Order: sequence, then C-alpha cells, then structure tokens
Amino acid sequence: MTTYRGAVVQDEKVIRTKGADQRDRVLAAAVDAIADRGPHRVTVRDIASRAGISPSHVLYYFGKRENILMETLRWSEGELSIRRTEELAAAESATQKLLRFVQLYLPVDTRDVRWNLWNQVIAAPPRTPATDQLIADLEQIWVDDLQSILNGGVAAGEFRSVGVPELALRARLLMDGVASEVVMGLPGRTPQWGIDYIGAWLADELGFERPVIHRE
Repeated sequence: MTTYRGAVVQDEKVIRTKGADQRDRVLAAAVDAIADRGPHRVTVRDIASRAGISPSHVLYYFGKRENILMETLRWSEGELSIRRTEELAAAESATQKLLRFVQLYLPVDTRDVRWNLWNQVIAAPPRTPATDQLIADLEQIWVDDLQSILNGGVAAGEFRSVGVPELALRARLLMDGVASEVVMGLPGRTPQWGIDYIGAWLADELGFERPVIHRE
C-alpha cells in the first residue's frame, strides 16, 4: 500500500492483478453465455449477469460487444493452446501427436464455443488491422504446431517425405471445412465423422495405416 495526497492507495501491481482477474471472470462468463445462447444472440447484459458485475463494467474493460467476442476467442484459443502443448508433449509418437492434434482442432459438438466464435468472426469480421492480425496469428499458431509434428514424423521415419508447409496449410483448410459442417449439424456430419475423415486423409497423405480414433 502507498499513500497519495493523504489517501491510502493500492500498489499499481495489485490493481493490475485485480483488473486481470476481473477480465478473466468476464471472459469465462462470456464463454458460458455463448455456449447457452450462441455468439450471435449473446448480449453484454447476459455476460454481465453471469460475471456478477454491471454491463457498464463489462464495457469498461472491453469497449463494445464485438471486442468481447474477439477477446473471448483469443482467451479460448489461449486456454486450448496450453492444453494442446501438455497433451502433445505426453504423446509417445508423431502419429499419436498428429491424431490428438486433429481431435483438439475439430469441434466437440454443434455447440462448441470456440468454433461458434470462429464462425461468427468469419460471418461478420470486425475488420480492423488489429483484429485481422489477431485472426492471422491465432491461425498461424495451429499451423506452426502442425508443421512441428509433421517435421518430427518425417525425421523419425513415421511419415513419408512431404512438403510440410504446403501439407500443413492444406490440412488446416480441410479441417476448417469439416469443422463447419460438424458445427452446422448437417446429416451424418458428426464429430466422430470429422475425426475419421481427417485421420484417413492424413494417413493416405503421410503413408501410415488408417487409424481408428475415438474422441476423448
């Protein structure tokens, strides 16, 4: 604690920590609200109610609803990135890493919050240089991780020699298309179908036996 003009003031670090905690609470509330209502229907009031603060406090941290959605997407991807790093490190082979990567990338069901946020961004992108860069950065993180897995598999002799950057890009684009069909709930387009489809395609491209994968 410090004093300023006769008043007791909290240290700047403590204030920043409380602000970060408040932001995280709002983002967690946004994830819950989006899961219930969908990103296109969720309101600032919905998020504020779940976070236990006023709508004006939500807007204080994020400015406007569109910023909340983008920050929630960033937060969601960050949380998944931590999980992905841990789970891929635990896999014993490049093939296991690759198949687990596919499971983590694709949606778990039609209400998958992360993928519904992505679809909202694709449908109505908040076009500013900052958000364009954020979207590109979030996509590139996945591509970089995938390239690392592919390079490791080729080096270990698990995968046939391929143009890794090109295959990684093709895989991401294909997974995006599969994910969209799963989230839309098209007939037969279940989460398990998506995993099987991508797993078979990768096996054919990389020269390993088509796997039997069960979503974890």
